[in-house]
Amino acid sequence: MKIKLIILLSSICIISFAQKAKKSDYEFPAEMKPHVQEAYLIECEKGKILYGINCAKCHSTFEKKREIIPSFTAEQFEAYKIRIANTQHEQNMTEEQLAPDELGMIITFLTYRKKK
Repeated sequence: MKIKLIILLSSICIISFAQKAKKSDYEFPAEMKPHVQEAYLIECEKGKILYGINCAKCHSTFEKKREIIPSFTAEQFEAYKIRIANTQHEQNMTEEQLAPDELGMIITFLTYRKKK
């Protein structure tokens, strides 16, 4: 019961945060319909949070207090999806720590975020 309440509250927070997020933070294809963009916006915001928790400490760098998120290639995304990027990565990001759907959210965030 307590876990369900935590999940519900977390979901509400993420959705409200995503609604406040600017679409300008992301680059969606012009042909993507507005209601689809809204769904992707929520997915991107969840992925952003998961990236910060699970990935940023190893992948991001900071310059003048500004986070620099690297650009990943499609090949790198595929390697992460099947978790064979390298041995150290496999040890740091096990399926118990990051579920496949969570990894998908992170990849969605990294794919559509505006490159600065």
